[in-house]
Amino acid sequence: EGSISFTTMKYHEEVSVTMGRVMGHLYKTHCVVQCEQGVDMFVEPVTGEWLQDNYEDFAVNNACTAFAERSGVPSFLVQTNSDLDLSRGVDGDDVSENVFAGQLQSGAFSIKVEWAQSDGLPEAPPGTLIALAIKLGACPDKRQGFQQLLNFKVEEFASLPNLYAAYIAFSGLQTNALVPVAGALEVIVALVGQGHSLPWQPATPVTNPQWLVARLLMPSEAENGFVKVLSQFRAAELDTAPNFAEFLGRWMAARASHRIRRNVVEEGSRFTPGFWQQLDLAKEVADGVAHECPDVILWPRDSRELFVGALTRIGEAVREEPVFGWKKVNDAAPSLQKNFGELSPLWRFTSAGYLHILDFTCRMLESSAGVQAEFDEIASGLPRRPDVVKFRPDMKRAAELLQQMLVAEWRSRDPLSKQLH
Repeated sequence: EGSISFTTMKYHEEVSVTMGRVMGHLYKTHCVVQCEQGVDMFVEPVTGEWLQDNYEDFAVNNACTAFAERSGVPSFLVQTNSDLDLSRGVDGDDVSENVFAGQLQSGAFSIKVEWAQSDGLPEAPPGTLIALAIKLGACPDKRQGFQQLLNFKVEEFASLPNLYAAYIAFSGLQTNALVPVAGALEVIVALVGQGHSLPWQPATPVTNPQWLVARLLMPSEAENGFVKVLSQFRAAELDTAPNFAEFLGRWMAARASHRIRRNVVEEGSRFTPGFWQQLDLAKEVADGVAHECPDVILWPRDSRELFVGALTRIGEAVREEPVFGWKKVNDAAPSLQKNFGELSPLWRFTSAGYLHILDFTCRMLESSAGVQAEFDEIASGLPRRPDVVKFRPDMKRAAELLQQMLVAEWRSRDPLSKQLH
């Protein structure tokens, strides 16, 4: 009794506040176990070309490692469901070699499913196992979702053969909250293994998800103290950023001229529309800034002050613009985390749906070859552009603000601070 406690944490207060909370919860613990769904936490923050949805992965891993280093306690990792991220441009060969000893499971859940009938579904049925798991995890009515997508009643959760699958079904009985994709896959695989009557059939046999349990190396144990992601994170000074304006500014500055193309985003990737949304918006930003400020230097004297200043201005504007929903989310946060302070106005920019607006804009404004040439270079690593690319109003407005604030910040600088060296 008293040996286990659960704490709900949201990750979008300013970064120093959130990490302070993490460190507080780690105090006096005897070991650390991090859980990773997917493989995006293994993508290098500075040299990796295609950024992921991994702000919190990087920041929490750094905090956990810092605590483990100081306290001398072991730090472990539990990981599953690599297919969730690989199609976002993750270098699967590199991750497999350096993390999974050449045994990374990939493609296991991208197999197609063939529906016997889909008349009862409100939308087109998902075409792969991973798409099915994502849809199940996000459906607003879990009882209905389990019934329509799996022909399974959540009241029968105890019939599932393992604890995780049973717990996921049980959670669908209790709440309509999001279900982890890894958990949804466990339910699906369990039902397939039981010979359950499903409304679809897999095109090829379904395999069990791969689970990894490993101890994370400390820098003192690694050659030259270099630990892949962690060392790049700290070299960029992201571990000491007080807020998201500084965090994102330092991140983009560290990536300047250091992005390495090891692979491209695979054809058929479910992330293709999102990449093109952000690339098209970033092109508008870069064209607009270059037109209004043809002498602009994004990192004058290797300083990140210009970009951080622009992000700070954006944050001030976001609070006042209803399209971002800042006030609504900020007001709702304490109901999910009682001691929640204030939502960072730049919280959206940490997500994979926004982050490349920043990164692609920086790439095009940094390029000595010009905006269009860099646009073409980025596009060469993506699948073919969809015939129609739609933008959410908040994304469109975020890009407009980025252009306006970069121009305003550049024009506010004195001539000496604008010099390249």
